[in-house]
Amino acid sequence: MVKSMINIIENLIIPDDSVQKYLSLSAFENGEDWFGNGVVWAGASQLTAGHKVYRQCCEQHLVYFCLEGEVNYRCDDFVGVVKPGHMLFIPAGYEHHFQSDRVVSIWFMLDPRHSRWEWLRSLQAKASISISENELKNLCEIIYIEMFRQEKKSLEVVHKLCDLTLCLLERELQADIPTTQARNMAKLERLWIQVRQQLNYPWNIQDLATLASMSRSHFHAIVHEIYGVGPMDYVRNMRMDHAKSLLKYTDYKLQIIAENCGYQSPFSFSNVFKKTIGISPKQYRKQQTTKV
Repeated sequence: MVKSMINIIENLIIPDDSVQKYLSLSAFENGEDWFGNGVVWAGASQLTAGHKVYRQCCEQHLVYFCLEGEVNYRCDDFVGVVKPGHMLFIPAGYEHHFQSDRVVSIWFMLDPRHSRWEWLRSLQAKASISISENELKNLCEIIYIEMFRQEKKSLEVVHKLCDLTLCLLERELQADIPTTQARNMAKLERLWIQVRQQLNYPWNIQDLATLASMSRSHFHAIVHEIYGVGPMDYVRNMRMDHAKSLLKYTDYKLQIIAENCGYQSPFSFSNVFKKTIGISPKQYRKQQTTKV
């Protein structure tokens, strides 16, 4: 995990009397990236005078909540101050700078390639009033405590806390989206939750449109407008995210993984995986084993 932090940060200055609590869940079973939800890194910070961050063309989306103090930021031509009770969103690919005297914050770095966050591609850098910063702060504090408890129920507790945290995070990011679009996104997210729970089902566009209470043509248009891909491409991406988790964290045979992801044979699954990810399932599993 330290290596990925080095890749993300170009120049970081954190004073010695600062406190950084990194919310890494890799110690839990299947916990990396927040149980496969595309959260590359997250944390709670109490930073003192002299704190500076410079990131050049960061590969992740950044969602930053200021709880106390103020932060001066510059994101390309987007310049301002984040004050308590405000959220800052910086899309992947932007150069950005942070500087403050003293600040308490929580932050999340999201993988733009993950199916859960694909819709963020349409958002511009923005600063806005937060509607859930205290709830998010409390959830992050409990997650941090449970990380070190490692009791019998800790995995279940942390998993549920992460689900709630991510739901609140999505609500924050959707807060100022026009009402009609936000309503469509909420409707689609309810659909995707059902699809994620049944990725082995042979979904087709008509089934999906019916569950979303839309005509087939309207459903296709709405999905493409929000996510930039068609409905079946989006389902494929969810299946590939799930497949990557199974390849990385289990020793299941390809037949089992293929069935879990809705493919009738390892051959058809492997073909789709290679076209989507760029390498075969076996090569991907070997890469992840080598990293560990």
